[in-house]
This record gives sequence, C-alpha cells and structure tokens, in this order.
Amino acid sequence: MGLDEEHHMPNISSPPAVVARQDSVADILRRSASRHQDRMALIFAERRWSYGELDAAVSRIVTTLLDAGLPPGDRVAAYGKNSDAYALLFLGCARAGLVHVPINYNLIGEELTYLVTQSTSTALFVDPAFSATVDEVAPQLGEVRRGTLRDGDGAELGDVLVWALGDTEPQAPAAPIGGEDLVQLLYTSGTTSAPKGAMMSHQAMVHEYISSAYGLEFSADDVVLHAFPLYHSAQMHALLMPYLMLGATNHIAETFDPGDCLAHPGTALPSCWAWHPAVVEELWWLRNAHHDAYHGRTACWRDVGDWHDRQRPGVTARIRKAIADCELSRHINGGDARSAPVQRRRAARRALDHPPHGFRILVLACCPVRWPATRPARRPRPHRPRRVVGRAG
Repeated sequence: MGLDEEHHMPNISSPPAVVARQDSVADILRRSASRHQDRMALIFAERRWSYGELDAAVSRIVTTLLDAGLPPGDRVAAYGKNSDAYALLFLGCARAGLVHVPINYNLIGEELTYLVTQSTSTALFVDPAFSATVDEVAPQLGEVRRGTLRDGDGAELGDVLVWALGDTEPQAPAAPIGGEDLVQLLYTSGTTSAPKGAMMSHQAMVHEYISSAYGLEFSADDVVLHAFPLYHSAQMHALLMPYLMLGATNHIAETFDPGDCLAHPGTALPSCWAWHPAVVEELWWLRNAHHDAYHGRTACWRDVGDWHDRQRPGVTARIRKAIADCELSRHINGGDARSAPVQRRRAARRALDHPPHGFRILVLACCPVRWPATRPARRPRPHRPRRVVGRAG
C-alpha cells in the first residue's frame, strides 16, 4: 500500500460520539438543507417551506423548547391532525433530544389519558380543534404543560407554528445526541390489551429511512403527497422522513381524501371507501394504468390522453355508482346507520388497525405518487430494452 493510499484510508477508530451523531435523526434535515438549500421541502395549505427555511424553523423550535425548561429526555406528546406544524414538532424534538409521543387523535377519555400518563409526558401539544377533548380529561393529566400545534392561543407553553415563523435566535442543544438515545415513544393500537410503547432510537429510525428509500426506490426528484396520519409509523417514518432525507418535495394533507390523490374534480369519496373491495380494486387498477401510460414499455401520448379522458372519469363514475350514499357507520356493529359520534371515531381507528384486503398496498401505492390533473408538456419516454452484444459461447 502506498503512502497516498494509506493517507486516504478511513479512520475506523473514530470516537463513538462521532458515529452516534451520524446516526441521529437530528442531522437528517440539516444535511438535506446543506445540499438543497432552496429546494421546496414541505407544502401544507398555503404555507411553503424550502429546505433552508425548514431547517431554520426547526432550530428556532429547539431553542424555544429548551428555553421552556424541557430538558433532553423529556417526553413531549402531540395530539393533532396532519400539518406542517406536526412535522416541525417531531423534527424539533429530535434535534433537542426530547422524546416525541404521537397520539392518535381519535382517542378520547380514558384512552387519551392512559397514553399521556403512561408515557410520563411532561408536555402536550394540541390542535385547537381538540382542545375541548383535552379539557375534559385535564384533571387526570396532572401537571402536564400544554401548548398548541398551530393557529391556537399557545396555552401555557406557546404555539409551535408561531415559534417556527418567529425570529428567535437558534441555539444548539446543550448535549450531543447519541444513536441509542430515544427519539420517539410509539404506541401500539391496544386492540388486544393496553397499548404498548415501542422505544424507538435515533439509530433505528435512520436505518429505517435508508431501508425505505432503497427498498421502495424513492428519488429526490419525486413530488409526494402525504395524506395518512403522521401519528402512524408508516406515514411518518416509511414515507415522509425518508423523502426529507433525500431532498424531495413533500405535500402534506390534513386528512386522507382519495379525491386528492386522483387530482380530479368531483372524486371525493365517503369515509367507508376502504370497506368496498370493488373500490379498492378500481383505484389500484387506475394507479397501474397511470404507470403504464407514463412509464410503461409502450408509454405514449395516446395512452396518456386515454387515461385522462376515459379511464379516470370511468373509474370515478363506477366508484360513485358502487358506493352511492353509503357511509362508514353502515359497516360497523350490524350496520346501524344511526351510530353515535363516538362509534364513528372507533370505526375510523379500526380502519387503520384492521384494513380490508388490499388497503395496505393502496397506502404505499397512492401516497408516493402525485397524479397530474392535466396532460404533461413533454412526451413520456417508452422503455427501450437493452441489447447485449458479446462473443457467442
């Protein structure tokens, strides 16, 4: 081995702290921002965040969380629907060394109380729409301090979105974050017994992001719609975070509406669509037809036009006919259409815990794809098989 080769050999005896920082969720966004400073990172409603802006916003949130007296290792619970603020709080907790505790917003009463108290959360950030729900169990939550995720009065701690949009001077966390440190306490659904909290480390999450990006063939050039709940591991850790790691553009929808995925007027479906096998099959077929028209071996203008002018309107019409005026409550507890609101909330939770056959495939099939509402300006490129030329034998 020459001197030059020896000089450039990697140092395999690096201090453990260096390796730990490389395996930290806290560094994911920072590295993406250094590579893609001005690229669009996150879009929610009318708010748009470039990677540079998102990174700076997270640093301001870290400063405010630490100034509020939340030391590294404290549990911070989040109770709200999808939003840029929800994602920002997770990223802020990860960088501050806090442990994020996502809570299913369909949980109320004793179920909500159990997750907050069992996780020993010292802070709870809530969407204003769910403030009354939290007020009902406030006596059982003890001394948990409250804040709001977005568009709220901030309660005791303040509002995450206000922090993100403010002008607070960012500061670095006092202590380095190790790969084995906890980043999230992720609870099971509690179908068969009390929910169990899975202790997710920074290192485990980073490895999951790399595996998802590689296994699902994600690209930094993808434009992605994230519409399933961010409190769920699949949406946050198998989709959103790997795409932020790569530098892709991410649209966040507050809730899932298949009509948003279709990007076509008049395609909004009732909440029970996943209980209709014919509807799941139609959406899955339409997704494959879209892929064939744009990226298949015989991709061409004719197929693209056919998909927009005939196939998508046809699927929309057939789905409307199949579902008619059906609703989620008709599929629960013997089909009583007069189900109470609480029963509807439990049904919505069951949709995630026990989806019908094919639903899990649809989650991954629809969300990473943004179907265009109009025909593209450039012609699709058909696949051309490669010819391998070599010596015979």
